[in-house]
Amino acid sequence: MLLIAEKISKNRKLIIGSLSLLALLVVFVLPNFISEPWVTDNSGQVQISPTTQQPAPSLVAEKTRYRQQSQAVLAEIIVLRDKLQDQSVNLWGNIQYNNSMSKIKTGDEQYRQGNYGQSLSSYKKALGELQQLQQLSESKLQQALTDGVLAIESALPSAESAVNKAATLAIAIAPENPQSQQLSSRAENFAELATLNQQAQNTVKRQDYQGAKQLYIQALTLDPKHQKLKNSLQTVENAINKQNFVNHMSHGYTALENKNFDRALIEFQQAKDIYPNNPSVEEAISHVNTDQTQAFIEQQIVEASYLEQREEWHKASELYRKLLEIDASLTEVKLKLTNTTMRRDMDKALTSTLNNPLTLADPTAYNQAQALLEKTQQIVDPSIRLQHQINDLISLIQQARIAVDINFESDNITEVNLFKVAKLGTFERMTLQLYPGHYVISGSRKGYRDVQKEITVNSTTSNGTIHIVCNQKI
Repeated sequence: MLLIAEKISKNRKLIIGSLSLLALLVVFVLPNFISEPWVTDNSGQVQISPTTQQPAPSLVAEKTRYRQQSQAVLAEIIVLRDKLQDQSVNLWGNIQYNNSMSKIKTGDEQYRQGNYGQSLSSYKKALGELQQLQQLSESKLQQALTDGVLAIESALPSAESAVNKAATLAIAIAPENPQSQQLSSRAENFAELATLNQQAQNTVKRQDYQGAKQLYIQALTLDPKHQKLKNSLQTVENAINKQNFVNHMSHGYTALENKNFDRALIEFQQAKDIYPNNPSVEEAISHVNTDQTQAFIEQQIVEASYLEQREEWHKASELYRKLLEIDASLTEVKLKLTNTTMRRDMDKALTSTLNNPLTLADPTAYNQAQALLEKTQQIVDPSIRLQHQINDLISLIQQARIAVDINFESDNITEVNLFKVAKLGTFERMTLQLYPGHYVISGSRKGYRDVQKEITVNSTTSNGTIHIVCNQKI
């Protein structure tokens, strides 16, 4: 169709150029040589009777003027007639065109008979009608372009005839018009485009949106300007997004129910990528964070309880403390932290006391041991380990107040002092009853170096005799 348009365009330029030159000759030269019209009917010859009387000069001048005017109008008619023929006037204004041609023939006949005034009137009427046809061509062109675009945009197979008709008319009227050429180009692919559109619509009905999307993309490659196809493509892409969004949300909640928090977050984030401002996504992500935190807290509480069962009070209390840093409102955890902290401190004190039994020789330490014993005995249902610790502490406290005889020897000159117990003075032999523990005894003598000894009193082993003498001169 475009090749036809180019051929018509070339012919049109050649004809118009020739006719323009011809019009100049007709207006300025030909009237001086001929007295016959240009548009004639060759069916017969006009017989001119010999005049018997010469016409008046004024009449001759009038006829000459009418004849020249007729020739000028004829020149315009020829140019306009040929232009309308180039625009395929027979396709869109054949009746009006034939009526104009009839008026031209009437004018020709009047011209041959020498009725130049009447022929001028007929020619002017014909020219007016042809000019109206010329204006009508613009209207027909715009109508063809409009009808063609509307038919193409319908994308219906049934519109193929209307598309081709409009494209043919537009290219016939204005082959060089860019809109005509574009319509003609779009019309060439319309049949295939309409078929793809029909297939895509059927695919959408089956909710195969991906398949429909591919069909619409394929159709748009044939006509990238097709707005309806663009809208349809956008619609199926929206449907695909909605479908994907629903799938991601569903998979996310399934993962959340199974406590697969990482998977849930991935699914919800993919849903958010589709609809960034959807409030249901933010709510879902909030659920994940809440449930994940709750699950972590529950798991940590279980772990801490296990540590309590193993009486690893320090580790258990540390876990509870960290949980309260996450959520300070956990009342149960607060109670557990108080209990485990108390048991941690108690266990630490028990361990320290039992590992250092001789410290109970100090009254303060002894009183603390008794208070610790009272506290441990208040624990309901103590574990086996704690019960052993209690029994060991009872035994330790009892033994701590069983005095042991300790023998001391000196030279009756050295001043002896048993720190925190008594100043023993000078003696040769002395026996004291001391509680198990660590003691410091010292001796001093004028002119001699002081001596000092640490002694350990143990109720289960022999303590022997303690010698304390200053015998080293200074």
